[in-house]
Amino acid sequence: MEENEELMQMMAEEQRKKDEEHQKMIQEQQRNLVEQQERRMQLMAEQMREQLMEQIRQLQSRTTPKRKFG
Repeated sequence: MEENEELMQMMAEEQRKKDEEHQKMIQEQQRNLVEQQERRMQLMAEQMREQLMEQIRQLQSRTTPKRKFG
């Protein structure tokens, strides 16, 4: 009877370890996903900034030619 209890405890411990490892793996995957999303958003923000700067340059070059009055 005691051996049976020991076996059950060992199996429960084994399962607990597996569950823990699985949980760690999922957390790691979530962390990686969040990092990827942050990088993607950063890149998009940089691209938008560059586009805006280019648009500003184009507008400035259009409106700043020296106007000659009379």
